Amino acid sequence: MKYTARVDWPENDTWLDAKGLKVKVPTGLKDDQVRTPNYVDVTVMNRKAKEERAGSRDGRLSMINGLVTRNLEVRFANPATQWKLLSTSSRGPGKFQFQGGEIFLDLHLAIFLLDHLAPDPKDAISGKIFAEIYGHELLHVLDENTIVRSALPPALDGDRDLAKLLTEPYTYGKSSESITVLEPEFHEYMRKRIEGIVANDHWAPRTNERAAARDLPSEYRKVQDKVDDLRASYTIRKK
Repeated sequence: MKYTARVDWPENDTWLDAKGLKVKVPTGLKDDQVRTPNYVDVTVMNRKAKEERAGSRDGRLSMINGLVTRNLEVRFANPATQWKLLSTSSRGPGKFQFQGGEIFLDLHLAIFLLDHLAPDPKDAISGKIFAEIYGHELLHVLDENTIVRSALPPALDGDRDLAKLLTEPYTYGKSSESITVLEPEFHEYMRKRIEGIVANDHWAPRTNERAAARDLPSEYRKVQDKVDDLRASYTIRKK
């Protein structure tokens, strides 16, 4: 079996011109992971933070200015062929065994910034403030990519519960059920069961730990001090 990470952005369709906006992109983060944020008001930002599947972060910067939300799903490349039906009866219960192949770790990311932080092409200071705040959010994006692509696959390979589900025959269903109905139900049941182990036991602890570390008050202060200095220079210039 092979765990393959796939990262997509269902809520952020367009790439961001990081170079043109003078955003510092973290080393190792590919261009397709640098996305134009959704600009939202404070009410929407707070709601998005609460809706995060892995748990909202404690960092002030992410809660006030920007937020990267994340959601992980597990998918089989081809469940109909990857799960072999061992029993021969047309009625349940059915006995199934995994035959190998790819299991996808689908990470869905989204990035949000408060609407007043959208860079103004006519205002260099607003562009610099945007670059500082957005650059911080890119660190979260880097962490999420690193976790799902590098940390999860080897961790999952060593999980005993997953190994048992993916190597031993598994009996599912009732005698009152038709195999044609039962089989796709089993595929979804097993997908959700494996997803629960992957997400709850391996992914959530890692993503929450990294997010909390990025948003420690000391880390937040580094960005906020720069933003405050930029805003101060803007106020002085306007006088």
